[in-house]
Amino acid sequence: MMLDFHAKALADIEQAEAYYRDKLPALGLRFISDLEQTLIRVQTQPMLFRSVMPAIRKCRFKHFPYALLYRVKSQQIQIMAVIHLRKDPNDWVIGIQEPAARYAASPVS
Repeated sequence: MMLDFHAKALADIEQAEAYYRDKLPALGLRFISDLEQTLIRVQTQPMLFRSVMPAIRKCRFKHFPYALLYRVKSQQIQIMAVIHLRKDPNDWVIGIQEPAARYAASPVS
């Protein structure tokens, strides 16, 4: 399945990676590696992970306190947000309620 990223998800990824890179450069790389592993799990079994809202599912990272929020549409997985699990859960709801035209095709296959 093809991955598409909402603009909020891309911003979330960039912000989290920069935070960890500032702490320790190798930590930023580990965050991206964990993200890639999580994306592979979602692509392999998109319906495995629990629904948190109608049509929105959540898959937790294995090594960082983050999760992907996504929805499955036809042959596409739309990554809506990358959320920090210890922050206010209402923050991500506001960010994903923007127009659906804010997606970018994934460089990860």
